[in-house]
Amino acid sequence: MRVQLQRLEAQSRRRTENATYLSEGLSEVPGLDPVRGDERVTVNAYHLFRLWYGPTAFGGRTAGQFAKAMVAEGVPISPGYPAPLSQHPVVTRRVAYISERLGLGESMEDACPVCADVCERGLWLRQSALLGSREQMDDIVQAARKVVEVWGT
Repeated sequence: MRVQLQRLEAQSRRRTENATYLSEGLSEVPGLDPVRGDERVTVNAYHLFRLWYGPTAFGGRTAGQFAKAMVAEGVPISPGYPAPLSQHPVVTRRVAYISERLGLGESMEDACPVCADVCERGLWLRQSALLGSREQMDDIVQAARKVVEVWGT
């Protein structure tokens, strides 16, 4: 643990620098929009580098299909959560149970459109990728450009 903590500051700085650089590069790729951070945050660990995916720029393909294409190019990216947690069977069963116990009748409709959109269009790049070199960040951008060239409308 102590050895890891000795590397923390340098790794955090590198992830921040690479996230900034990668955001600039990916912002120029049609259909990809890096999630902007809150200006009030002074240090971001970049556990995940998050992107919004626009399927129109990729011929209507899903974020999952895009992630598979990027993985084939050597980029460790994945779709985010597959569905809102509020739709997970464990949660829905518990809500139904509590509603019944409280005499509330049928449980409320799950209306979380923003969460559903995040699940459908969100992409995650693991933090380990942000520890790479500047050239590796360029490779990520190039891979995304390659996919949009092949799939683009």
